[in-house]
Amino acid sequence: MLTDDTSIETKPCGYCGKPFPRASDLSPLRWKNLRYCSPSCQQDGRRATMQAKEIARNAGGVRWCRWCKEIKPLSEYPMRGGRMSAKCHTCEVQYSRDRYRANPEKACAVQREWAAKHPEETKQRYAAYHEANRERERERGRRYNEEHQEERREADRQRREAMPPDERRAKWRRENQSPARLRSGAERRAANKEKQAVRAKQWRLNNPERSERISAAYRERKARAAIAPIDWTRVDQATSGVCYICDTPLDATNHNYDHVVPMSKGGLHVTENIRPCCRSCNSKKGAQLPDQLDHYRAEMAQRIREAMKEAA
Repeated sequence: MLTDDTSIETKPCGYCGKPFPRASDLSPLRWKNLRYCSPSCQQDGRRATMQAKEIARNAGGVRWCRWCKEIKPLSEYPMRGGRMSAKCHTCEVQYSRDRYRANPEKACAVQREWAAKHPEETKQRYAAYHEANRERERERGRRYNEEHQEERREADRQRREAMPPDERRAKWRRENQSPARLRSGAERRAANKEKQAVRAKQWRLNNPERSERISAAYRERKARAAIAPIDWTRVDQATSGVCYICDTPLDATNHNYDHVVPMSKGGLHVTENIRPCCRSCNSKKGAQLPDQLDHYRAEMAQRIREAMKEAA
C-alpha cells in the first residue's frame, strides 16, 4: 500500500512492490511524490497504469484504483468534494489509518475543526454510525464505564450538586417536550379518546396475565364493598352546594361526586362516604385518602369516618 507520509524512510515501489529507501538529497515534497524505485519500474508502471485505465474506460461502470492497482466498480469509490476519489473505499480507509498513526494529534485537530464547521452533518454521521454499529457501541460503552467508574461517579455527584435531579428533569421537559406533552394527563386523554382506547386494548392483548390480575382485583374489591341505595339529597345537602375539598360553589358544569375514602382503599359505596366535589378536585384527589390532601378539613374527615362506622 502506498502512502503520502513524508516522515517514513522506506516505502514500497508502486510497480514491483519492493521497499526502497529514501535518498538523502530528496526534499520532503519529492519524496512524497516518488512512487517507483527505479526509472525502469517507473516506465513499466506508467505503461501498466495507462493500460489499466484504458481497460476501465472501455469496460464502463468500473474505475482503476491508483493505490491498489485494481479495477473495481464505481460503487467502490467514495465521493470527495463532489468528485469521485481516485482511491477505492478500502484504500481510502487504509490511507486514513496510516495518516492517523503517523500524526494522531494533527489528525484529531483536523477532525475537530471540520466538525465545528459542519455540526449538522457531523451529528448525522454519528447517528448513522451508531445505528449501524449498535452492539459494538454498547460493548465499547460497557468497557468505558468499567474503566472509568470513579470518574463517572464524581461527575454524577457534581452534576447532582449543581442541579437536583427533579429540577433537571423538569428543565429538560420544558426545553424538549412539545406543548401537547406538557398538558395534563386528563387533557391529553380527553383529546385522544380513540387513541387511548386502541392503546389500552393493545396493552390487554400483549399482557393477558397482568390484565386478568388487575380485573380480578377490581372484582374482588367490588364484591367486598357494600353497595347500598344512595340518598343523593342528603349527599348534596351535606356541603350546602359547595365542593367538600375546596369550597368552590358547584353548578351543572363542574358538579361531580367522590368517594371520600376510595373503594380501592376499603371505602364503602354508602351515602356517608360520598360527597359532592368539583371536577378539578375529583381528578386531583384520585385514589388518595383524605389525610393525604393538605387542604382537606380534618374535622370533616373525622365526622365522615364516624358516620361510616355507624353505617357498617
